[in-house]
Amino acid sequence: MIVSASAIFVSGFVGLLLTLLVETGGVSGSAQDPPTSGNDLVKVRVLSDVVTLLPNQPFTIAVEYTISPDWHIYWRNPGASGAAPVVDVTAPDGFQVGAVQFPRPRIFGAGADTTYGYDGTVLLMVPMTAPPTLPRDEVTITLELEWLVCKQMCLLGESRQTLRFPVAAPGREVTRNQRADRLIQAWQSRVPRSTVGSSAPSRFTAVVNPNDRLFLSGIAGAAKTAVYLPGGSPGVAPKLPGPIQGRILEGNFVFDIPLSVVPEDSLGEPLRANGVILLGTYERPRALQIDVPIPTPVPDEVDSEGSTASES
Repeated sequence: MIVSASAIFVSGFVGLLLTLLVETGGVSGSAQDPPTSGNDLVKVRVLSDVVTLLPNQPFTIAVEYTISPDWHIYWRNPGASGAAPVVDVTAPDGFQVGAVQFPRPRIFGAGADTTYGYDGTVLLMVPMTAPPTLPRDEVTITLELEWLVCKQMCLLGESRQTLRFPVAAPGREVTRNQRADRLIQAWQSRVPRSTVGSSAPSRFTAVVNPNDRLFLSGIAGAAKTAVYLPGGSPGVAPKLPGPIQGRILEGNFVFDIPLSVVPEDSLGEPLRANGVILLGTYERPRALQIDVPIPTPVPDEVDSEGSTASES
């Protein structure tokens, strides 16, 4: 298996791979041969909410992962170890390919060893839009997939999948895949809700103060717990490891999170506090997407003699 550097978002992943090399236990207590690949433990299929395409048509493609019992794959920020799934989409020129949509994750482990991901079944979704001009016959879209699946050991899986869409005749309506459409909508309802602009919930506050503390508050509703998971924005991370418990006060959630901000680690990207707030349970999910810019320090003004304002 080939693992590209862009596919790995880990802490201590090299050590994890070295552990795999000496792992000999396989699946404990199983009479079957132990798995040798992530393909043995995760079955994937691709689907779309449409069967045919028209020019300028918005649509969604999705990857369904069916994971063997007791194993799990990872969220976009895997946590203390692991690797986020890779979904690389290749479409003809002119197609708009959106960012992968990750549903609310589960939390595995505790403390400094906590990881975030999925077990059982999960859908990762990619919103797309067709260009104004399409070929006469059909459109082919290819997906290159990679994933890491773990229990006491971890294995890599990969797959190449292809979707073909006939182009609808002018004046005809798009044919929708009703069963896939319902499934995709159900999983899209589990994607954390945006808190920016018109999508922001009422009475919601998200701000980073000049002392690099992230303050979050909003309506908790019936939720009895509120948990913040960092999204893995480069150069910005909570000073405390693992998921962060918020407080529920009179029906509102409140977080006050000290941040570690290291501009040299930003990989050239704007510094942002990025993550999700989990409210309620995984079975009855509600989640909010957090994306707050880090204030840029204002340099002291320098006068003509080279003295700063603070020195005068």
